[in-house]
Amino acid sequence: MSPKNPRTRPTLSRHSIVAMAAQAALCGGTLLTAAQAQTPEPATESSLPLVKVRAGRDDETASGAVGGLAARRSATATKTDTLLSETPRSISVITREQIEAQNPLTMHEALGYTPGVFAPPLATSSVDSTSSFSVRGFRASDGEVFFQDGTRAKFSGWWSYNGYEPYAFERIEVLRGPASILYGQGQPNGTINMVSKRPTTSALRELGAEVGSFSQKKLTADVSGALDDAGIWSYRVTALARDGGTQIEHAQDNRLFLAAALAWRPSAKTELILRASVQRNEGEPNNNLPAEGTLLANPNGKIPRHRAINANNDAHYDSKNLGWEFEHRLDDVWTMRSVMRMNQTTGRREAAKFIGLGDDKRTAQRSVTNYWSLGGNYNVTLDNNVQARFSTGSVEHLVLAGLDYARQKDGWQLGDGTAAPLDLFNPVYTPVTYLRTPVWERTANDQQLGLYVQDQLKIDKRWIVSIGGRKDWAKNWTLSGDPGAAVSDGPTQKDDALTWQTGAAYVFDGGLTPYLSYAESYVPTLGTNLTGQFLKPETGRQYEAGLKYQPVNGRLSVTAAVFDILRQNVLGPDPANPNNRLQRGEVASRGFEFEARGELSRELSLIGSYAYTKTEVTKSDQADRGKELMQSPRHAGSLWLDYAPSDVAGLSIGAGVRYVGATWGDDVNTLRVPGYTLVDLALRYDLGKLNGSLKGTQAYLNVKNLTDKTYLTCFYGNCLYGIERSVAAGLRYQW
Repeated sequence: MSPKNPRTRPTLSRHSIVAMAAQAALCGGTLLTAAQAQTPEPATESSLPLVKVRAGRDDETASGAVGGLAARRSATATKTDTLLSETPRSISVITREQIEAQNPLTMHEALGYTPGVFAPPLATSSVDSTSSFSVRGFRASDGEVFFQDGTRAKFSGWWSYNGYEPYAFERIEVLRGPASILYGQGQPNGTINMVSKRPTTSALRELGAEVGSFSQKKLTADVSGALDDAGIWSYRVTALARDGGTQIEHAQDNRLFLAAALAWRPSAKTELILRASVQRNEGEPNNNLPAEGTLLANPNGKIPRHRAINANNDAHYDSKNLGWEFEHRLDDVWTMRSVMRMNQTTGRREAAKFIGLGDDKRTAQRSVTNYWSLGGNYNVTLDNNVQARFSTGSVEHLVLAGLDYARQKDGWQLGDGTAAPLDLFNPVYTPVTYLRTPVWERTANDQQLGLYVQDQLKIDKRWIVSIGGRKDWAKNWTLSGDPGAAVSDGPTQKDDALTWQTGAAYVFDGGLTPYLSYAESYVPTLGTNLTGQFLKPETGRQYEAGLKYQPVNGRLSVTAAVFDILRQNVLGPDPANPNNRLQRGEVASRGFEFEARGELSRELSLIGSYAYTKTEVTKSDQADRGKELMQSPRHAGSLWLDYAPSDVAGLSIGAGVRYVGATWGDDVNTLRVPGYTLVDLALRYDLGKLNGSLKGTQAYLNVKNLTDKTYLTCFYGNCLYGIERSVAAGLRYQW
């Protein structure tokens, strides 16, 4: 993570050094300067010392590698390659170096040091559950928050349990607040854009092996390089296999992941990347427990952290992805782009869940969740846009206009089953019965078409003004009913919306940039009320003001922002009729966020953050009016330090602390969940410093929750334990 520990590259002949420098520039990397490089060993005529490559300040791109912790460019907020300091929005970029140092198993863990994000690491399988995940106070839905390479990763649904693999990504970017003008329907909390690893023209080869707590075993591979001497064709293959258990009894955590990418770059003006990936997850969250015995007192004592609610919960999810990224620069003004992704996810989930505690305060009543795919979830997204870069007098324009389309078909069948009550303090696990004959089936269809335009203006090299608008058309319909009978065709729901956003910033000498912005969001609300009227789309808006500091010649980024978000047309029950639904809800979120990341010196790097978030239900017919939202801590902060002492070559020590303040575990704020502080540790050592024959080999150790803190996250009266102290040790070899 420090400049003293860049990624290594293979030994080269003398005549290939110049070629490699050019290739590194093409893929977002640059050779270290003489001051940064280590003193080479004596070279023979046929070999030179190991050359170390990493992204530099001047050649970083929005989709490529970052040299360190502080990215300088991003496309998530604008769909154009733009300096973060000139983007009037709040964005965090989790770089590859951070991912490697902290070694997250899940996206929850990868986002743990990001301000404004509540993503507690849970003691379940590595399946990421959005039920315990929020951004700027609003709980996230997987299909509305997560994007990959600028397109929606998956739509909402029970498929969201098939989590994303952090090892697959070059960077993970968090845009806080609404972004409907670029991405269409979505909640106002934010957009998490996962940027895939890209083929490089310089050779990159890495193998890894790891063992850890709960009998975890993991193998990884990441291989990339040119396929021809000119570097026109290049490839990348990334793979991961993980097998083992979890903190919870009878709960597995297995994953297979394979991604391949092929790049064609016939000239500096044209790039086409073809992508394919497959992923299989095996494991089912298995420890939703009552508040009494976890958070609250129970006369029978404390329910153990490893307690499972069932012994034969089982689930598997299989995803297949195909897509492309295409860019062609027609001339100095015009550039055209196209991005497409197709995803199909199939699977089966069989699980017993806690639904109530008996009068003896020890016997859990359980219900059965038993469903499987009916054709699975299939979705396709296509985004075509054109960019124009030109000037009118002292005003520089970067205009973007595009048309995108998304479609989803989500089919599943519901089974039945029985589960006997379970003694949580002395469990005897009788097998849960899952009936294989479906009793209900449902297929939902969603379509979205969007037309958007945006202009980024730079006036007199100082003023930054961004303005954009979008028109969306959405269509939804559902088929449901008893299998074997005539399946009913639900009414077709059509919505359209116009959203817009704007922002302004001023660039001072020295890297200081204050900014203001306004943005909107919209998402259709499916279904009708009791009178048959379609429900209105939920809308949102955000005001944000901030300050960014990123010196031109430094690797440090500091940002601060205040925000005010309002969600309208929030759906809720009708107090006069439990069978009806009303849209009289309104929820507000206001707060402050701070983040600093980058290098303080050649030896010391840091990631520091703090967030204050105050949520409130401002309109409601229920008892939750005036209350705060569940799982939204008012205060949260973190600090990660990475130290590479100059007098111990090859050693890097990382340590982090995360604080999450108290939250509410129910709508009416009667269940108070205490805050907690977690400590993490990371050690890395280049074994090549001990023995030249081990050159390119790094040993590492990660300890999460070092003090073995017991903590909980609760919602709707149920609680989940957080992960206890866990250890992972491994070797990473690059050549």
